[in-house]
Amino acid sequence: FGGSSGTEVKTAKISHKESSGTNGGTFNSGALRTVALNTVDEDDDSIVSLSSNQFTLIAGTYAIYVSVNACQVNDYYACLRDTTNAENVYVSPASSATSTLVDNFPLSFQTSFVSTGVEALEVQAECLTSRASTGFGRPQAFVDVTEEIYATVDIVKVG
Repeated sequence: FGGSSGTEVKTAKISHKESSGTNGGTFNSGALRTVALNTVDEDDDSIVSLSSNQFTLIAGTYAIYVSVNACQVNDYYACLRDTTNAENVYVSPASSATSTLVDNFPLSFQTSFVSTGVEALEVQAECLTSRASTGFGRPQAFVDVTEEIYATVDIVKVG
């Protein structure tokens, strides 16, 4: 994903963050679930707005990189969904977060998107096995870490 000649590249990052020791949340099977996005980490050029787990981009062409954690939910997949137009922008291949392990398993994908400036986007995921409290991630609770990060969306405006 490269910008056209002479185009200034602009970036933003949003995420699902919780305080250290806090679970990532319940992940129920049976349908796509909205992934919590609650923090704008970077946005020096004001290209993104975030509200109620959905983000909107200013008009332009974007490269979008998504990472979503899951824990003990067996197979799962994620997608980037344009909720304004009720269509998937990208659907990832399935990944495995097996029920016998307690580690967080990130699933990552990248896609491109052309925004008119009005589309509300959200990250969604579906799993095979419901997991209360830690389905979207188990806290690591390291001594020197003040927050848990369970999902990230890195955004690059390339045109």
